[in-house]
Amino acid sequence: MGQKNPAANFFKPLPRAPPSFYGKAFAIGFAIGAALEFAVIKAGYYDIMRNSEARKVAKDRMEMEEAERKLDEMLKAKQH
Repeated sequence: MGQKNPAANFFKPLPRAPPSFYGKAFAIGFAIGAALEFAVIKAGYYDIMRNSEARKVAKDRMEMEEAERKLDEMLKAKQH
């Protein structure tokens, strides 16, 4: 009857890390994120994406204007 549960210690909460660990982890993560953002800006990635999105919006706008023009022509032809 004295059989122990082998997983009993598995579910115990881990001890808390000291507050300095969290500060260091935040600082390292922030520094890495800032460095990556700086590299992306310097590489011109955002300029490339902005131009790509502008082309996409212009194409969509032209397609919409063409569709509206065709619709107007069809409605005028139907009225006459």
